[in-house]
Amino acid sequence: GKKVSWKVQILDEKKNQSEWSAISHWEMGLLDKADWQAKWIGRTTDTNSHPAPLLRRAFEVKDKLKRATAYVCGLGYYELYLNGAKVGDRVLDPAQTSYDKRAFVVVHDVTRLLRAGANTVGVMLGNGFYGQNLSFGVAGLSYGPPRTRLLIEITHPDGSQTRVESDASWKGAAGP
Repeated sequence: GKKVSWKVQILDEKKNQSEWSAISHWEMGLLDKADWQAKWIGRTTDTNSHPAPLLRRAFEVKDKLKRATAYVCGLGYYELYLNGAKVGDRVLDPAQTSYDKRAFVVVHDVTRLLRAGANTVGVMLGNGFYGQNLSFGVAGLSYGPPRTRLLIEITHPDGSQTRVESDASWKGAAGP
């Protein structure tokens, strides 16, 4: 969850240096198991096909917020929504991986999408290469039905934090 800053300067073959670029930032995912209190969630109703589950939860933000960050780990693909707005502009996220070895975490700054008071988070999951029991057969590339683990970490102006995590309280329905 650390924020990392970087900038670039180019040195050519004649040792001419460019100006430094503007400072850019990126954020690390949650790397240790202890960082995750969130539970894996999904919707398993049919072992022969894995329709795209729709998962949602309402939550309250009691105070003003200074910053909010969403950490999403999807087994298969996901689309994240906050208060009806899609988070980010990516499709087919996260990237394909060897799911028996690793799962990717994607970090989103969601400060502008949340508000003090009532909020709703929703996730639509897709199989990707995680649940390919239809294309490649059950013994092929099928690891199981798509799942997600999600944490939204909200920092308030006084430095206190609120965490919204995936758990058994989320509502689910079969999607497209």
